Amino acid sequence: MRRIVGITGGIGSGKSVVSRILRLKGYEVYDCDSQAKSMMDSSERILSGIRSFFGDEAFNPDGSLCRPYLSARVFADSEKLSFLNSLVHGEVLEDVGTRAAGEGGVLFVESAIMRTSGLDGLCSEMWLVTAPDAVRIGRVLERDSVSPDEVESRMKRQIGEYDFSGSLTVRVIQNDGVSPLLPQIDRLLQEIGKNNSNN
Repeated sequence: MRRIVGITGGIGSGKSVVSRILRLKGYEVYDCDSQAKSMMDSSERILSGIRSFFGDEAFNPDGSLCRPYLSARVFADSEKLSFLNSLVHGEVLEDVGTRAAGEGGVLFVESAIMRTSGLDGLCSEMWLVTAPDAVRIGRVLERDSVSPDEVESRMKRQIGEYDFSGSLTVRVIQNDGVSPLLPQIDRLLQEIGKNNSNN
C-alpha cells in the first residue's frame, strides 16, 4: 500500500499551488475536486443514484447531468445535499484506495473537505496550507466573481474542517506570500523520505 499524504486548506489558502509544485517534482497528486466532477459525469453508480433520488429532471434531454437543476435542489436542502455527497464521497474514497494499492511511493491527495469526506482516515499525515484571512480573501476576489461577504461566508462554513484533533500528524505550510513555499515543501518531502527509510 502506498503512503497517502493529504493536502488541505481553506478557500484561498493556495493548496492547489502546493499540488502544482509537487506535480512538477514528479509526484502524483490526486485532485479530489476535479475527480469528483468527472465521476458525476461518468460513474454509473453515481448517475443511477442521482436518477433514483432526484428523478429524470436531474438530466438533460441528451442524458447528461443537469447541474443547474441539481444545484438548485441541494442548495437549501441539507438532506438532499447529504445524499449527493455520500454518493460522490464514497466513489472518491474507493478510487483513492485503488490508486494507493501497490507498493512504494507516495500518493498525495488534495481536498478541501478531508474530514467531511472521510479522506482523513486514509492519510498517514496531513499537509495543511494556511494564509492570513485577508490574503485568502484577496486571492479569491481576484480569482472568482464573488463579493467579500460571500468569501467570508464560505470561510466560516469551513471552520472546524481542519481541526484533526491529534488523529494524525499535521504539517503546516505557510502560504502567506512572504514565506517561500519551495523550502517548506522540500523540507516536508525530506521528512517523508526519512520516515519511509525507517519503516
